[in-house]
Amino acid sequence: MNNNRNTDKNDYLAVLFAVLLAILLTLVYFLVEANVKDISWKNFLQSVSGNIIATTLSFSVVYIFITRFNALGDSKNDYQRIYNQIDLVIDQLKSDIFPRIESKLDLGKNSSFDEKFDLLKSDLALQIQQISKEIGNQVNTKLNLDSNELYRFYGLQGVRTGMIFQNFRVSRASDIKNTNAVSHLWADSLYGNSLMVKIISNKPNEPDPFLTIDFQSFENSFGCNVTIRPQDQKAIDRKNQDLNYLYFSARIPKEVLHDADFLRDIGIAIRIVNGKYQHWDYASRAGEYIQQKVNEDGTWTEIYIDLNDKTRWSHFSGDGNQYINENERNNADLSIISALTLKVGKFKGDSRSELGYGKGRVDIKNVRFEPDMV
Repeated sequence: MNNNRNTDKNDYLAVLFAVLLAILLTLVYFLVEANVKDISWKNFLQSVSGNIIATTLSFSVVYIFITRFNALGDSKNDYQRIYNQIDLVIDQLKSDIFPRIESKLDLGKNSSFDEKFDLLKSDLALQIQQISKEIGNQVNTKLNLDSNELYRFYGLQGVRTGMIFQNFRVSRASDIKNTNAVSHLWADSLYGNSLMVKIISNKPNEPDPFLTIDFQSFENSFGCNVTIRPQDQKAIDRKNQDLNYLYFSARIPKEVLHDADFLRDIGIAIRIVNGKYQHWDYASRAGEYIQQKVNEDGTWTEIYIDLNDKTRWSHFSGDGNQYINENERNNADLSIISALTLKVGKFKGDSRSELGYGKGRVDIKNVRFEPDMV
């Protein structure tokens, strides 16, 4: 190195550029680092920025101290020794830091600073986007979506044993736990379907309360459905109880049998929500419901659903917990049941498909479990 005026001027400019670069890197680091979650990228940015900042600031301080305060006197040999050490640090910086930047960002030799900075931003954005795809899996891990206690998503307050799922003896009295028999109603809004339910109790000659469902569905629409909530706001634990069948009674009220506007051939499709908040259709495969026909003479129809026949349960992908391992797809876990969904519409013979459309009314009562078909 030659200690002439031109060299001094260039050195001052180099120091000024180094200081400005250090400030810029500091700002970029604190702006970008807060948004980077990938630990490898965070460590990379920290390493690059830290090394550059430390080197440039150290170089600047030493240079200013030497030149401004004449700390080494006039000895050219001392100056030469310091400059040689600085050259070694700069060479180390070039050989260690910049190849890592080039390798990480895969930049061409002729890329400008703006191009490099744009590539840095786009690469970081891509990393963040890829990280965001993993957020769901991270949340799944935290929530444990394979847990049999996800019935709490329905607001249920634990589990209980027993045969009764819902008897529709509902009251808002302070000492009564069975305050709500229905979780939700669903009707296809695209086609203007409609649905209304009401609990009927204290009707003459009707000792048991029941849920009456009025529905209307239109061509090409999905059928209306009602989700029944378990007794006393608690899911049913079937384990070790030998409760093999779900049972309920259904009928078409006599007052609508002679009304031409109402369906006489009503079918019901079954969907169960288990303890993992997974929805399972009583179907051979998706959309192929095993329809239950309701008597057309106004008498109660006894409907039994086999809970242990694994070939008759298909995972419903349109609602609920979509986390399911491959072993479960043909082996539904129905050990805990948190809800029962009844889909209503026109019975379509023996075909396994969606229910037909139309206007109808059907009553439901005495939803419970049985060890055998009575």
